[in-house]
Amino acid sequence: MEMGMTKGLMRALVIVALALTLYLTAVTHAQVTVTPPSCWRYWVINASYFVIYNYGTQSYTIYVMTPSEYQVFSQGYTTEAIGEWVLNPQSSLAVFLPSYGEYYVPVTTSTPSCSQEPTLYLYMGNVNSSAPMGVPIGVSSFGPVSTNEVLGFFNITGISAYNPVGESKYGVPNSGASLQLNVVMEAELTDGTTQYYWLQDVIQFITDSNELRFVDNVWNFTAYPVGSLTNSTISGVGAVYISSDGRPYYAYATSNEPHSLPLAGYLLIKLVSLNPLEVQFCYSVIQSGGQYYPPNFNCYDTVTINTPEPVVSASIVALPNEETPSQYLLDAELVFVGYASGEYTTFNTLNAYLALLYRRGNAWVPYPNLYVNGWDTAEVATDLTSYAEPSGFVYVTTGSLPTGSTFLTQSLPQPQLPMTYVYYFNIATYESWGMYITAPTTITAPTVVSGGQGVEYVFTGFLVNGMPVSGNTVTLEPSNDFTTYTVQANYETYYLVTVVSPVPVTVATYNESTTTTAFSEWVPSGSVVSIYVHGTYTFNNYTRLVYLGGNESITVNNPMTVTLNDFERQYYVVINSPYPVTINGTVTTHYSEWLTQGTVLTIEPNTVFVNGVFLSEPGAIITVNAPTNTTIQWTINWTLTASLYLVILVIIVVAVVLVLRRRR
Repeated sequence: MEMGMTKGLMRALVIVALALTLYLTAVTHAQVTVTPPSCWRYWVINASYFVIYNYGTQSYTIYVMTPSEYQVFSQGYTTEAIGEWVLNPQSSLAVFLPSYGEYYVPVTTSTPSCSQEPTLYLYMGNVNSSAPMGVPIGVSSFGPVSTNEVLGFFNITGISAYNPVGESKYGVPNSGASLQLNVVMEAELTDGTTQYYWLQDVIQFITDSNELRFVDNVWNFTAYPVGSLTNSTISGVGAVYISSDGRPYYAYATSNEPHSLPLAGYLLIKLVSLNPLEVQFCYSVIQSGGQYYPPNFNCYDTVTINTPEPVVSASIVALPNEETPSQYLLDAELVFVGYASGEYTTFNTLNAYLALLYRRGNAWVPYPNLYVNGWDTAEVATDLTSYAEPSGFVYVTTGSLPTGSTFLTQSLPQPQLPMTYVYYFNIATYESWGMYITAPTTITAPTVVSGGQGVEYVFTGFLVNGMPVSGNTVTLEPSNDFTTYTVQANYETYYLVTVVSPVPVTVATYNESTTTTAFSEWVPSGSVVSIYVHGTYTFNNYTRLVYLGGNESITVNNPMTVTLNDFERQYYVVINSPYPVTINGTVTTHYSEWLTQGTVLTIEPNTVFVNGVFLSEPGAIITVNAPTNTTIQWTINWTLTASLYLVILVIIVVAVVLVLRRRR
């Protein structure tokens, strides 16, 4: 970047003009009639557009004349002029001229005093006939402000620029443009002298390839036309260079990097120490395309200025009624212009919101008394205009250059700057996003998140910057300074545990104990589920189940269904008999046992002689598949009984026969 040197060059052309008697005919395009005052001063300019600022305490009347008109005027005759304006203290004026050419600009006060130079600063809108009219456009301020930090906010949604001779004439990309944050630093030394340094923090754009880089410059404004700088008096990442017109300046540039629109962020210049005198040039890109980034500042260059004497005090200043020894204004400006090297550019598209602020205590405060144009940089834009928005931002877009007063507004409301960045991450859903908030914002996390079959995640709380916050909602307040909130929604994994049993069992979890035949509950991962089973469970129908396993304690690391099926079904079997029977080898008249389902009982056949008869039971084979209560049925065995009595009868008959035979 280069400085606009029109003030110094024009100052050399200011002369005292005394009334003369020569008469010349006025040109036909004159607009006003002017009678010469007793004395005046004037500039001779070659331009078609200029902007002038009154940094003094008295008002001036300003005229614009052609050379022939001025010749008549200078000889004391009434003449016609292109225009006449009154410029009050701390006021500005932008003037379009009929065409590029040589013009005279006489100035006078209401109480003419030609021994004093006018307190006027002239910015030339073009310096040769081939350069179109232009001026830095955005926002600038003469304060009054004294601070250690200056902040420039930008939000660019569209940018395209083109200069067909950018590369051939200026050595810069044809599609180049820049956004410059320019300020003046004032340093008072122990010997009572004051030094002035012009500081620039710049984004350079190559608009046809969506590239940008960051550049800083330091110029010495302590002497006219510019103070000296060498690599021994100033140091940083960069070095001292010599401009095309022989002026030394310090510069450093980062590498080009891609960007996307919208592009938003900050430029920051801050005074960090007095001895040594150090300033930092920083930037933070908070949005590129759809991606947001935390407001982390990259201070890409720390510049140390070795002053001739120790520094007593220093600050970045903007003052409405002073100029530097090098005859530059003490303003702060955030402006769109050409790429570098005094280049002009034409913006095909520009849509940008800007804010210019300074540090006051712990707060960022908007600069007061704003103008649409910059004053010190040599690069210009040919077709931009800016507006003060009710939101506190300055909107810059394509349009006509300012005419008349370039004053924008006395003050703007505090803009709702995107300074508070929120990064949110939900460990259950993997949802994550980053955004800036400018109003209180509430984040709500779901209390339960499904994790698929048999898995769910239960909300346990937020961590906000590492600190726990209870409840599933958290409200974040925006800050007036750069703040980052990292919000993490934490969850605990739960698994569905199901226990199925044919008989009631007791299941104990982390928070309850219940006895049931069908248990189903979500339990935390890693917790223990204990299952207690009674050894025998008897039903009312003479049936019972006998558990063959043992109690279990299970650590839950996944969904599970526990089916308890290691039971043996038993039935109560009762067998009664009036007479002894043999059941599975045991002789008994009363058999009662719990027998496993499927057990086979063998009742052996048996015969007993009771009350003079034989009773028999046929025996049986019983497969136990149900509760059994039975009595053995005995029946008279007529065959045996008859046989017995027949034998007895035979014996009796034989006995009788034998007895009878003996008696014979």
